[in-house]
Amino acid sequence: MVRALAARVWVISAWHASHPSITTLERLLNERLFSGPRTIHATGLSAAAELTAGRLTRKLASREGHVVIRVDADGRAYRTVVTSNADEEDRVTLVTQTTASRGVAR
Repeated sequence: MVRALAARVWVISAWHASHPSITTLERLLNERLFSGPRTIHATGLSAAAELTAGRLTRKLASREGHVVIRVDADGRAYRTVVTSNADEEDRVTLVTQTTASRGVAR
């Protein structure tokens, strides 16, 4: 799936000690499956997941929060916005801008 999609942004719905699994993170980060750039966001990485997969979770762009993907009207670029889920303020903690490498963002 990683090779077929060649996604530049991955969002993991993490809320449990076993999410994401080490094997899933290894596949998402594997340069042999897809050699292009990528960012990985987790929505609520647990302390237990950090302990067991710390060597991999250190590579995540974000570990908690709400992840919003905003695609430009022409589909040629998109922004990833992460907001805090610590309270009701929805403070923006990260914004990345990406240009679609294959013409149209999917």
